[in-house]
Amino acid sequence: MKQILYIIGGPSGVGKTTLIKKLTKGKNLLISTGELYKFIINEKFKVRERNLNLIDWNKFDKHVFSLLLSRIKQESKKNIILDTHFAVNSPEGFLQGFSNDNLLKLASFLKNNNFKKIVCIYISAPAKDIYKRINLDKNRNRPFNEKQIKELLHFSKKYYNSFVSLLSENICTEKIEIVNNNLIEATFSFISITKE
Repeated sequence: MKQILYIIGGPSGVGKTTLIKKLTKGKNLLISTGELYKFIINEKFKVRERNLNLIDWNKFDKHVFSLLLSRIKQESKKNIILDTHFAVNSPEGFLQGFSNDNLLKLASFLKNNNFKKIVCIYISAPAKDIYKRINLDKNRNRPFNEKQIKELLHFSKKYYNSFVSLLSENICTEKIEIVNNNLIEATFSFISITKE
């Protein structure tokens, strides 16, 4: 069976992780870059999340990507869902979630390992809804103001388009956008996309 990699991303607070967890339940392998980030920050760089300005972001990106590839290599039967952020807020400002070099390596790896295609899904929501979700969530390590959320929406969409553009030059890539202003409708959209 040829596998599919679903790259699902969007700004913090759009409900993508909640949506993904409701729908994967063992059918697909779920990889969260958020969990990879935390592992590498704690294990490789040995710094607390509030001291991220101590991290060399080029090295960090290489570590995250290396760990991601090793997880993908471990699964040869199930489709893979990558829960990620197209834009990452760093001490240097908003950066693309993966460097262009790493995206090219990913496309090459998938092509050489007989993956059928990549499906890039961008999940968004109205800024006012994101603001409420982020600031009500006690697990978030810092609140966002409305200006930061608008900036996050802008960079997330910009880098999503960059992901799709670069990947589609190297492997079959589908582009899908879902607006999560209604969890039930978003769930049905997601089910219809990932049922393959």
